[in-house]
Amino acid sequence: KPEFFNKRWEEFCGVPFESGTVAEVAAEFLHPDDVPAVLAAVSEAIKTGNVMEVEQRNRSASGEYRWFLNRAAPYRNPQTGEIEKWFGIGTDINERKKTEKALAESESRFRAVLEQAPLAIVITGARGEIQFDNTMFEELWGRPAQETEVSTYSQVYAGFHLDGTAIKSEEWPAAKAIMNGEVVIDEIIEIAHVSGRKIPCSFNAGPIHDEDGNITGAVVLFRDVTAERTASMQLQESEEKYRTLFNSLQDAFCIIEMIFDENGMPIDWIYKETNLAFALHATVEMKGKRVSETVPELETFWLEKYGSVAKTGDPVQLEHMVKGLGDQWFQTSAFRQGPEGSNRVAVLFRNITARKQADEKLKESESRFRTMADASPVLIWTIDAGGLSSYYNKTFRDFIGISKNEDISDWAKIVHPKDLKFTFDTINTAMAERRSYALELRLLRADGQWRWVLAQSNPNIGTNNEFLGFIGSSVDITERKEAEVKIKESEKLLEQKVIERTEQLEQKNIELQRMNKELEAFTYVSSHDLQEPLRKIQTFAGQILATEYENLSENAKEYFGRMQVSASRMQALIQDLLAFSRLNTSERIYELTVLKKIVDEVKEEFKETIEEKNAAVTTGEMCEVNIVPFQFRQLMHNLISNALKFSKQEVPLQVMIESKIVSGSASPLNCKKTCHITVTDNGIGFKKQYAEKIFEVFQKLHVKEKYAGTGIGLAIVKKIVENHNGKVTAESEFGKGTCFNIYIPAS
Repeated sequence: KPEFFNKRWEEFCGVPFESGTVAEVAAEFLHPDDVPAVLAAVSEAIKTGNVMEVEQRNRSASGEYRWFLNRAAPYRNPQTGEIEKWFGIGTDINERKKTEKALAESESRFRAVLEQAPLAIVITGARGEIQFDNTMFEELWGRPAQETEVSTYSQVYAGFHLDGTAIKSEEWPAAKAIMNGEVVIDEIIEIAHVSGRKIPCSFNAGPIHDEDGNITGAVVLFRDVTAERTASMQLQESEEKYRTLFNSLQDAFCIIEMIFDENGMPIDWIYKETNLAFALHATVEMKGKRVSETVPELETFWLEKYGSVAKTGDPVQLEHMVKGLGDQWFQTSAFRQGPEGSNRVAVLFRNITARKQADEKLKESESRFRTMADASPVLIWTIDAGGLSSYYNKTFRDFIGISKNEDISDWAKIVHPKDLKFTFDTINTAMAERRSYALELRLLRADGQWRWVLAQSNPNIGTNNEFLGFIGSSVDITERKEAEVKIKESEKLLEQKVIERTEQLEQKNIELQRMNKELEAFTYVSSHDLQEPLRKIQTFAGQILATEYENLSENAKEYFGRMQVSASRMQALIQDLLAFSRLNTSERIYELTVLKKIVDEVKEEFKETIEEKNAAVTTGEMCEVNIVPFQFRQLMHNLISNALKFSKQEVPLQVMIESKIVSGSASPLNCKKTCHITVTDNGIGFKKQYAEKIFEVFQKLHVKEKYAGTGIGLAIVKKIVENHNGKVTAESEFGKGTCFNIYIPAS
C-alpha cells in the first residue's frame, strides 16, 4: 500500500496523493497493457525481497502516456531483517523508447534492402563472427551461415585462389578488413559449394568503425561471376577509394545530410556517400561537398522535400526531368537513413527516360488510334480488364445516339432481349479465358431500328504480357442477314426442285438401263448376227472365184474382188466398234505392269509387217505402272499399227517407245506422280490443226484406197487413256513424223 508520492509525481499525474493499494494506483495511472506485468513484478519483488525494475507507461495530467523506468528497493529492519518499507524511483525514458523504436524500424528497412539485394551480403562482428547474412549468401554456399570467427574461417568455409591454392583464414576478405582495416575490391575467389562445385565469386569488403575509429566488424559483398568468366567478359574496375554496398546498385544512389537553420528550415545538404552510378551522372566529385557549391541554382523544392523526409521520416517518390543531363527523366525515391535527428536521407535515382519516351509514344499512338478509329466507318470500342466499356469511336456513338462524353448506362436498352444473355455469356467467358470472340447480335440504332451487327474482339495484351481488356469492332450485317433469310427460302425452293429433278433422273436412269440392255442386245447382234452374213458373202465369193474364175468375165472378177474387200472392211469396222463399246463395260483390273513386256508382245504380232517394211520398233527407258493390261495391249497395238500404216515408202520406219515418272509442272494431271509415255515415229505425219480431230470416231485424214482403216483406232486409244484417268495428245508436222504423249497416274 503506497504511503508517499513526491511533488513531481503529483505534478505529472495532475492529482494529489491519496492512499490506496498498488493495484488501485496501477488501474488508475498505468497503461492497461502494462498493468499485468507491473503487478507481477511487484508481487515477485515482495515474494523474493529482491530489487524490482520494470518499464511501464504512466498517464500524465494531459492524458498522454509516457514511458518510465521504475526501480524499487526494500528497506529492512536492522534488528529483525524484515522488510518494512519499499522505496521506489520512476525515471522518464520516453525519448529513449522513441529512439529505440526508430532505430528498430530503420534497421528493419535496412535489413529488407539487404535481403532483396542481388548479391550475397555478410556483416561480421569484431572477432569475425557472422551477425547478418542474406538469402543470396546461403544460396551461393548451399547452406546457412555457420558459427565461426577469423581464426577458423578456412576450417568452416573452403575457398581457392585462381591458381588453385587454398585460401587461408587470414586471407579471407572479412579477415583482411577486420585484422588490417583493408578495403577489398573485386577479389576473385572460388568458393566451395556444399555440393562440391566451385563457384567463382567477386568479393568486396571493408571494415566497420565506431565513432572512435575502432574496427567493430566488416561488411562483405560477393556475387557469382561464373557467366562473366565463361564469356571472357569479366569487368575490371579500378577505383581509388573505397566503395561499399551502394556500388552494387545499378541506379544512382547517395546519402545526404540535411542542414537546417536555427528555425528548423532546410538550407543545404552535404553529400556523405555516393555510388559509382551517381558519379557517372555528376560533373564533379560530389562526396563531402555541399549542394550549394555544386548546384548553386538548385530549386528550393528539393530542399523542402528532402528536409521533410529527414524530419518526419516519411519517404517520398516523384518523377522529374533534369535539363542539365540532356532532358533525361528520373524517378527519385528518398527515405530517412538512421534514427530521428540524424538528418540523413538516402536518395535513389532511376533513369526512366526510356519509359517516359515510351509513354509519350503510347499517347501519340493512342491519339492516332482514336483519330483513325473516329474516321472509320466501322463501329470500334474497347473494354478494360474489369469488363467495363472504356472507349467508343464516333461511328459507334452516332450509331447508338450518344455524345462524346456520354457512356452507355444500360446495355439491356440497346441489345435485343433475345440476344442479351448469349452476348454477355460470350463476353464473360472470353474475359475469363482471355481469348478472342465473335458473335452476331442485334443493337438498337438511334433511329429506333434493330440492326444486326457482327462483333469481333481480340485481347489487348500489354508490353509486360498483362491483360488490359479487349479491342473490338462491329459491322452492320443487317443486309446480309436479310439476304440469308432469302437464301434459306431459295434453298427450300431449290431443295424441292432437286427432289423433283431427282425423280426425273431416276426415271431417266430406268430408261438408260433399258437402253443399255438394248445396246447389249445390239452388241450381241453385232458380234453374231451381223457378222454371219458377212462371213457367208466372203465364203461364197471366195468359192466362186476359186471354182468359176475362168468362166467369169473381167467385170465379174472385179465385182467379186470388190465384194470381198468391202465385206472385209465391214467386218473390221464391226470388230472395232465392238472393241470401242466394250471399253466402257468391261471390268477393269489394275496390275503393276512393266510396259516393255506389253510392247514386246505387240511387236511379235507385227513381226512380218515390220520385216516387210524394213521397220524398227525400239524401246528406251521404261517404267512400271498400274494399268489394265489387256486395254494397254490394245492401245500399243493401235499406235504401232498406226505407225506402220502411215510410214513413208522411201524411208525405213523408225518407232521409239519410252516412259518415265514425272511430277509437278511436267505433268498435266493433278496427282503426285505421273507416268509419261511417248510413241514417236518418222512417218508421213499430219497438219497441226488435226491434232485433236484424229482422236474422234470415224475421223480419217486420208482416202481409204491409199490407207486402209476404219477411223476408230485412235478413238480407242483415247478411250483407254481416259479409262486410266489420263490424257493423250499428238504432236506432228506433215512429212516429219508424229509423237503421241500419254499421261496416266503412276498408281
